[in-house]
Amino acid sequence: MGHTLNDYWAKGSNVINDLLAVLIRFRQESIALAGDISKMYNAIRLSPLDQHTHRFVWRNLETHRDPDHYALLTVTFGDRPSGAISTLALHQTAQMYQHIYPDASKMVIRNSYVDDILQSVESVDNARLITQQTEKMLACGGFRIKHWIISGNEKCGSNLQSPVSGESVEVDLDEFAHEKILGMRWDPKQDLFDFKVKINFSPKYKNVRKGENITKSQIESSVPTSLTPRMVLSQVASVYDPLGLATPYTLAAKVLMRKLCIENNTNDKTLHNSRWDYAMSAESRLEWMDFFKELFDIEQLKFHRCLKPNNAVGDPMLVIFSDGSKLAYGTCAYVRWGTDQAGFESRLVIAKKPYSTN
Repeated sequence: MGHTLNDYWAKGSNVINDLLAVLIRFRQESIALAGDISKMYNAIRLSPLDQHTHRFVWRNLETHRDPDHYALLTVTFGDRPSGAISTLALHQTAQMYQHIYPDASKMVIRNSYVDDILQSVESVDNARLITQQTEKMLACGGFRIKHWIISGNEKCGSNLQSPVSGESVEVDLDEFAHEKILGMRWDPKQDLFDFKVKINFSPKYKNVRKGENITKSQIESSVPTSLTPRMVLSQVASVYDPLGLATPYTLAAKVLMRKLCIENNTNDKTLHNSRWDYAMSAESRLEWMDFFKELFDIEQLKFHRCLKPNNAVGDPMLVIFSDGSKLAYGTCAYVRWGTDQAGFESRLVIAKKPYSTN
């Protein structure tokens, strides 16, 4: 067996911001903005010594001559410490120029997650100002923003770099009808979070499903006759929900998965793979088919990105509920605002769904 650099490199300290903290701050104010750093790793140059650890030879199959020697000059995706190096370089740039761009520096340090930058502000003017400052600040460190998306109506479009002039141009938000924000679906025009169900049992080629996603009406005809726990777990895992907004649906999947584990309970370590690849009972298969049909209902769910209503007055109240049963237990947090119509409005902040192991 050979040796690789990753065998000897340390991963580095965990300097990436907490995902939930970034998402919750993204929901604080009425106007949201999201930026994507273009080719973040390639913007960071390696020291001459590190360049020599990234040398390789190539002669294009021309065996009659000696190979040419090359070296990678920038941080490489796949190197074990690349994530920590790139985040530290980004934060260092923000710290170096915080005396010139204090707001932009604070945003990058607190609200960046790998190559994504998220922020919420009180007005579109504030959003445009901080995006301009951030572009200037990051340019000092060799970073470039690929595009900004600002929530709101058509006039609050996305700033993209023109491939011809290099200047920012306005585009319609319809082109970004459902932007992925740290894995979550966000409609910037309506400023809502929503979900898209993707059920697909076709084989994978290079980690991509060969067939088309199935619809709700195709569940009965498309679910494999020999349905295995591995198959259903793969489908459930495709619903990414870090804030727990779809907890009533994903919790049902956990309960069904536990039932499968009990159904095929074995302590024989030689049968480890069979725990995931056996054909479940006909009764369990019907339960999972019903679950997949109900799962499509989450496409009707929409949640306000902003936790503060437009007509909110006064200070909010944080309300936390928790409940449990023999099957599961969980908790959720709402923020309740008073409105200018002498009423109240509540918005879901986050939910968690631990389930009973008894």
